[in-house]
Amino acid sequence: MSGGPVGGGGRPQPVRVYVPTTWDALPALRAAGGLRAGAEGYAATDALADALGLPHPAAAGEDALDDLHDAAAAAAADASLLLLAATDGTDDTDGPDGPGGAAPRRAVLAVDVPVTTGLDAQADGPGASAEGPAHPAAVRLAADVPWARVAAVLADDAADEPSVRDALRLAVEGDEEAALARLEDLALGWYAPSEVPDADGWPPSPTTS
Repeated sequence: MSGGPVGGGGRPQPVRVYVPTTWDALPALRAAGGLRAGAEGYAATDALADALGLPHPAAAGEDALDDLHDAAAAAAADASLLLLAATDGTDDTDGPDGPGGAAPRRAVLAVDVPVTTGLDAQADGPGASAEGPAHPAAVRLAADVPWARVAAVLADDAADEPSVRDALRLAVEGDEEAALARLEDLALGWYAPSEVPDADGWPPSPTTS
């Protein structure tokens, strides 16, 4: 994709990209100053619109565009769960939450990527396999994006940990479809980027929901 919709004055608007990560990785990402080129994410792409039978983003009305962003954010939340399953697991013998004590919470960065930065479609991105291509919303950052471009952080609340842990067990056992379905109706809370600390710790509740 080459850019976002054209806004007032004919200026192309930044593209909102939802980048999956994990709860425990958030402080390090902020301390590092942002995201590196090649980071995988999800956006309201033309391919996603085609898959959902919606207008392309540049021609979509507000409701359709909201639907596209909701779908992209949901795909990123699913990818975050699979990241947790790939790097963590749920064996409580290794820690209070899993090997190494990692928190069982999904996290997604909502990043406004300048048109000049660019995005690359992911032919081999999340969801790609021998059976099919990547998710239609999948993209990669073509250049580094600073933390200042993070518009919001989407993450599970502490009260959601039991549900996420149950889904993780299914994913670790190889039933990814059931794992993702388990959390299909569990929405992530929205936090302000300034609430992400540079060290361990987290605010008690989302800024918005």
